Amino acid sequence: MRRTPLLTALGFTAVLLALAVADAVITSPALPSSLPANLQPPVASGQGVPKQTGPSVEQILSSLRMETATARETGLIARIVPEPQNVKSAVLLREEDRLAWASWIESPDVKTYFNAIKEALHASFSPGMTELKDETFSAPQKPVVNFLTFRDPAIAPERIVFLRVRERLFEFHVAEGKDADIAALLTELSK
Repeated sequence: MRRTPLLTALGFTAVLLALAVADAVITSPALPSSLPANLQPPVASGQGVPKQTGPSVEQILSSLRMETATARETGLIARIVPEPQNVKSAVLLREEDRLAWASWIESPDVKTYFNAIKEALHASFSPGMTELKDETFSAPQKPVVNFLTFRDPAIAPERIVFLRVRERLFEFHVAEGKDADIAALLTELSK
């Protein structure tokens, strides 16, 4: 079983992340913090936009005719953040057909979480890992968007996609043949 290196790396990264957050709280007086072509958002180089609340996840899901069901799975985000109780998760469905499992968190620390997940994954990939894309997109008057996607049967049977935009970090485990559905969702979440 190849999950042991991933869990060890995630545990080690979680400890380092907790120490970094604790250090920031103590020392900072300002604190009260290849994707398939159809999954890439239409963006180009630019300056980005100021931080603000992103679009409503629930409204986006509704506009794309996606329903949610209770998720019993635990993803990588919940394993690495110091506040796993703030991670939301759901199975995304359309007409009772599973599109993906998703989890997300909203926090001023999502850039740190995203980088910690990337480091843990890069240390844990199996020789069977394929389709790795790790890219950052920006466009004038648009938020900076970080994407990480890959397939690794030692980690999960489905494609995994991470999206970091503004103060949100999303994790998707995309069902086979549902890339186009999730691409539409990623595009909307990236606005």
